[in-house]
Amino acid sequence: SSTSSSSEEFHESSSSESSDGTSGTPSLEPVPSSVPEPRC
Repeated sequence: SSTSSSSEEFHESSSSESSDGTSGTPSLEPVPSSVPEPRC
């Protein structure tokens, strides 16, 4: 059971990262949104 739980959590994290990493641009967009000053 312990292993299953760990695998599920890891999978979810990987999916989220993959989505942002796949596009690349959207991953950086959300970051500047929080700190648009330095980007400007």
